[in-house]
Amino acid sequence: MKKRVFGFLLPVVTIVLGAFIYGCTEKEEDLKGTIYGTVTDFATGEPIGNANVKLRPSGETTLTGNDGTFQFNNIEDGKYSLSLSKNGYVDLDDDYVINIKSGEKIRRDIQLRSQVSSFAITINGNEVDTIDFGADPSVDEISFTVLNNGTMELDITLRVSSGWLYFHRPNYNHSNYYNDYSDWWVYDLGPSEGEARSIRIRRENIQIGENIGYMYVSAGTLTKTYIIKATGLGMPVVSNPTLTNMTSSSCNAQSTVIDNGGWNIQDKGFQYYLNSNTHKISCGPGESNFNTQIPIGTGTSYANDSKVRAYATNGTYTAYSGWVYIQN
Repeated sequence: MKKRVFGFLLPVVTIVLGAFIYGCTEKEEDLKGTIYGTVTDFATGEPIGNANVKLRPSGETTLTGNDGTFQFNNIEDGKYSLSLSKNGYVDLDDDYVINIKSGEKIRRDIQLRSQVSSFAITINGNEVDTIDFGADPSVDEISFTVLNNGTMELDITLRVSSGWLYFHRPNYNHSNYYNDYSDWWVYDLGPSEGEARSIRIRRENIQIGENIGYMYVSAGTLTKTYIIKATGLGMPVVSNPTLTNMTSSSCNAQSTVIDNGGWNIQDKGFQYYLNSNTHKISCGPGESNFNTQIPIGTGTSYANDSKVRAYATNGTYTAYSGWVYIQN
């Protein structure tokens, strides 16, 4: 009887033990988690294939399929996040925390934004489409910034269309940089970067009145045209001096600015010629009548070589009246 009982119990124990071992193996596998999802284009919603997906912090990587799907299996419990990259798209470090517990399967769909070519010209932080030098002859250089406000690195090309415009890169050592002044520039500009440039004007080469030129900024197939303006000045006109209050040693000279040539008179006054030398007396800026005392020497020699003329300058051109001889 004992042998029969033992023989009956042995298969039962074997079956129970086998079930216990199988059950333990199945439970351990179930404890491994899964992270899966689909990567799509932010603008179009289309799936993105062959995108690189990295699981952090483990460092495991995979590529999306043609349908944009990816999957990480057998993940231990813990907190994870994803990093994605794909040529033509902005790299993404996803800040969403995926918390795996007890073999969970968690879906995380991701959208990637296409890299965009975009730039702007700014002056003092403000975007502009026109650069105006105006008529002030003291303004011959204007600084601006080329700002890459896109998401990809740009190969920037700057060109100007006119002989009276050229570029100057600030803070360069002129003696060490052969192309400090040029009608073109080419350089790289990373996303969200800005670089200062400056454009200069040759006022002696522009015409009287409004002058229009162009600056072309290119990055790949993207080109923008910026208008460059400058007002050319004309020659001032000043009247011949009138001489009064003559004495043996001086006289009063008076004159008038008739025309400023398109800009404020920056200086006016008289030149006089005495004893074989030329002298100058400034009467300051402005367009009013002006006068001053002119020394004329002593004795009778002034009658032969003493003379005076008026002048006026608007910064670009200086005009002179005719000479008036000083005679007592």
